[in-house]
Amino acid sequence: MKKNFNTGLGKSVEADRVKLSRRRRQILRELGLSEELDSTELAERMLVQAKANRILVKTLEEKDRELARMDFILSVRDSEIKVKEARIAELASRVAEHGGSRKPVIKTSTNSSVPPSGNPIGIRHTQSRLKPSGKKSGGQKGHSGSTLLQSENVTETQQWYPVSVCPECEKPLEMDSAIVCATRQVVDIPLPIAATVVNHMTMQVKCSCGHCCKGQFPEEVNAPVSFGPNIMAMTSYLSTYQNVPFKRLTHLYETIFGLHISEGSVSNMLNTMRKFSKTPYEMIRQKVAGGKVAGADETGINVNGKNNWLWAFQNTVATFLAFDSSRSHHVINKHFTGEEQGNKVWVTDRLPAYFMGDVGMEDHQICIAHLLRNLTYTMQAFVDDPWSLDMLDLLRDSVHHRNENDIGEAV
Repeated sequence: MKKNFNTGLGKSVEADRVKLSRRRRQILRELGLSEELDSTELAERMLVQAKANRILVKTLEEKDRELARMDFILSVRDSEIKVKEARIAELASRVAEHGGSRKPVIKTSTNSSVPPSGNPIGIRHTQSRLKPSGKKSGGQKGHSGSTLLQSENVTETQQWYPVSVCPECEKPLEMDSAIVCATRQVVDIPLPIAATVVNHMTMQVKCSCGHCCKGQFPEEVNAPVSFGPNIMAMTSYLSTYQNVPFKRLTHLYETIFGLHISEGSVSNMLNTMRKFSKTPYEMIRQKVAGGKVAGADETGINVNGKNNWLWAFQNTVATFLAFDSSRSHHVINKHFTGEEQGNKVWVTDRLPAYFMGDVGMEDHQICIAHLLRNLTYTMQAFVDDPWSLDMLDLLRDSVHHRNENDIGEAV
């Protein structure tokens, strides 16, 4: 019987196909795919998975780079922390060297911009910032001094003669031969100081035609009884410049001049003088506005129980005062134009109103008094650092030379 090789080959191929089909179904089950998936669909699924794998690999590479960068940053931070720890240890050792018992420096009105009212109990409100000279107090040797000089405008002379008999020989003295041997003066105010009262009367004359012609009072004589310009000027001076209250002012007039003036009259006189003061007030403002250097400051002022602000703008020629309920930059712009503000150097403290954008104060010099107080604080807080003391001496010497006109021409 003849062997059929094709039959054996076919059985072998069929057996392999069965094995492959079984393996294929197993792989598909492990991949979570359907066992009925054909080759085309399987290829497509494998392509999608390959793309996802590439994206995942790229993402992992980026994460690795990010981790490497973070490791570098952490190493730098660790280095910085070590440097700071070393600095902390150094400072701690310095504190330990000084005993660690030094109290923190408290800011007061003597070493900062804290107002005197904010000082703790027991702190002096004032403290001299003058550099000690080492000399005794009082007049120094070689000081020329000054004394009250005798006046040439003598209103009265009194002569004082000796007794009419010589105390040595008891002979009578010839008083007509007396000469002046010494002169002394006594300056005094005569009492009582009496106010003058001027009667103003208008006269009338009857013309031959029968018309009655009457004179006219001067413009300033506008009431049955009124106070003259000297009393009004003195009232304005004592109240405004010397700060004498209304009640004391009326008492002063009563006791010294014998004048009865009510507080209402004082108020009326001040209101009248205010009208006369508008022109010179504007002239003072222009003097300050026209200078090359001006100082500015403000202080609280209580009026009728409410807090207000008195602003001061000054130079070497004039001082312009402005009263306002506000402490903002609007007050500056109200009294000075942008051009007037920008044409000079302003000496001020660090109040934000002086540094606002719409304020024309471009050139600034911080007040020397404030700088001296700040340097006093740093000198107290950092006793081992000589910079504060050196700077303090520099400013003091500069002020001294300026006061002695030892810096050349002023600019």
